[in-house]
Amino acid sequence: MCAHYEITLHDVSKTFGKKTALDKVFLKIKKGSIFGLIGPNGAGKSTLTNLLATLSLPDGGTVTISGLDAISQVKQVRKKVGITFQDPSIFTTGTAWDNLFIAGKMYDMNISKIKERGEYLLKEFHLNQVSNDLVGTYSGE
Repeated sequence: MCAHYEITLHDVSKTFGKKTALDKVFLKIKKGSIFGLIGPNGAGKSTLTNLLATLSLPDGGTVTISGLDAISQVKQVRKKVGITFQDPSIFTTGTAWDNLFIAGKMYDMNISKIKERGEYLLKEFHLNQVSNDLVGTYSGE
């Protein structure tokens, strides 16, 4: 029986100027498995994660997620992939609505869907009264 792989990378490379971040990476992750990515600073963990989240494209090779080509089918892949950033990924100089709008557009949501989902999330997290304040002014209390 052939195992189904949810994520495959074949001969993937990525460079930044003269710096090689990924050099002919091969990776297969089976559907339903738990996978961790560890390594020292500069090993390419963030670069690989950005490729899997379609935030960056490889210079060479193929990336397949759920049977979709992550290079040519970016919109479809983004509907299946989520990412949590190491550093805060909010725009502190924008409002909650600004952040929700940007996130929604990243996932190709239309305005009415962004508003509908945004209203739900703001209410759920008790932020509806400060939704037009700059996120950088939130206290976290």
